[in-house]
Amino acid sequence: MLIVHGLGDHQGRFVGLADNMARNGYQVVIYDQRGNGRSGGMRGDTTIEYMHRDLDVVLQYVDRSLSTFCYGHGLGAAIIISFCLINRHVNF
Repeated sequence: MLIVHGLGDHQGRFVGLADNMARNGYQVVIYDQRGNGRSGGMRGDTTIEYMHRDLDVVLQYVDRSLSTFCYGHGLGAAIIISFCLINRHVNF
């Protein structure tokens, strides 16, 4: 399970969800989007292109031999949907 947080958010708010999913046998990946949480750079300084690029990097890290699904909160959902529409080769 890949969790993508929303605007002005951070991965820490989803630790409870991640822990619950892990207890139920899921592998969970969460990351702070550029300009949010513990990521570098100025707060909120990003573009949709950077968000897509960062999501692509994280997806390369995820063990794709397993079924993968994404949970996007707020803007995170929009990032996942737009990424999939642009990159139709991605199969979750």
